[in-house]
Amino acid sequence: MRAATFDALDDVPRIEPPAERIAQLTGEHDRAGWDGTPPAPFALNRTEHHAGIVGTDLGVSFEHGGRTYVPLSSVGTCRL
Repeated sequence: MRAATFDALDDVPRIEPPAERIAQLTGEHDRAGWDGTPPAPFALNRTEHHAGIVGTDLGVSFEHGGRTYVPLSSVGTCRL
């Protein structure tokens, strides 16, 4: 029974590319592509500085009206 369930997934086409990075949404620094030389570049929103948010579980992103939305789930905070 279990093998039959997985066989059904073989016909699902892959979407290429599977994901595209838009921006780092939370945190103080964006280390993507950073060579390690201080200082680390700031993240787009600088959420730790502005709102005390250091990280979050991102929800399922979706597009609506030509815009991409990423709802936030559990939010990690720090004291300001």
